[in-house]
Amino acid sequence: MNRYTSIFLKIVRDKSSQILEGQQVSVGGAGFDHNRAQEYELENESLYIKGYFKKIYDDVLVAKKSRNIYFQGTMNEFYKNESKEVWQKDAQSWVNKNNLEIGCGPVGSLLQWFWLKNVKVIDPLALEYKNCQLKEFKKTLFWPSVKIYSIKAEKYIPALKSSIDGVIMLRNALDHLEDPMKVMENTARYAKKGCTLLFWSDLWHLKGHDEGHNNITQSIPAFKALISGLGFKIIRDVPNVREGNDTIEYGCRALKL
Repeated sequence: MNRYTSIFLKIVRDKSSQILEGQQVSVGGAGFDHNRAQEYELENESLYIKGYFKKIYDDVLVAKKSRNIYFQGTMNEFYKNESKEVWQKDAQSWVNKNNLEIGCGPVGSLLQWFWLKNVKVIDPLALEYKNCQLKEFKKTLFWPSVKIYSIKAEKYIPALKSSIDGVIMLRNALDHLEDPMKVMENTARYAKKGCTLLFWSDLWHLKGHDEGHNNITQSIPAFKALISGLGFKIIRDVPNVREGNDTIEYGCRALKL
């Protein structure tokens, strides 16, 4: 962990402001209610399941039947504007490795990537999402082979230490968490050398956030320093996902050194 990362972790946990690499770094998170946030997530994602699950599930089945081995599903910004060969090379390298999605929600990327043989997910509501899918549609994207850790992502899982050698997906989850920095620390501890990290999140909600979201930092350089300090080499910053200017967002593809 480099000294910039240490400073950043400290200011986030202290809920204060400091200067990092000559820039003002504002941090948030005060007043976040985890229990209420989980109620918010379950309420909203249950509606999402009812409205969108069937189409997403059917698309996965079509891809599977057509032998579209490296089907990307609904989240494809990590390889946007790159050659198909770059994606296929990475995807092929993950097939038989251990893969993890943190904060998978009801239709996480790794749940859609049926071609991965070893998938683990961490989400405190994962079993709720699975049961909702089964109740509404009698089918689920939480395939029997998926190992589910239905716990807070902040809780470290010793069994996963340095075990994920394929890909870790951490997308649209970090700003939904009570302690984002602890989850970033856990992510680095789970990653084995050579593991790919696919990360994207809103870092700051410029017009304020609701009860289901948290603020992390307004400084993209500070957050990139955090990722580097946790032992990842950033390969590529990914294009913005959001339309408009309501948030400061950041995403990247990185490799664990």
